Amino acid sequence: MKKVVVIWSSPNRDGLTASAKERFIVGLEKTAQVEEIHLNTRSLEHCRACGNGWGSCNKTGSCIIRDDFSDIYKSLAEADGIVWISAVYWSDMTEQFKAFFDRLRRCDATHNHHLADKRCIIIACCQMN
Repeated sequence: MKKVVVIWSSPNRDGLTASAKERFIVGLEKTAQVEEIHLNTRSLEHCRACGNGWGSCNKTGSCIIRDDFSDIYKSLAEADGIVWISAVYWSDMTEQFKAFFDRLRRCDATHNHHLADKRCIIIACCQMN
């Protein structure tokens, strides 16, 4: 069975983003093993731009910060597919997603390329008032 990681971010566990995530997972579980990662419940620091902007992430594909990033990145690398779900505030993803993506791109885009051929779905959730 394929493994799909559903990685989502919203400070509201009962809002629109959480509801979209739940509905998507219900359908997905019929054909895949699902791992859910809620970024707002994880310890994630912002990139420090060490090494003049391209520290160990550029040289080794790993980040020097010891938090939940490396475990999350490992789950994504081992997955067959990824579903990215974020609340949208002021036309942008959440702060937790931004912090995660800043570090992810430095490790993956320049060195590892673990995510290069992954099938992905992106879901953006915004409340229209």
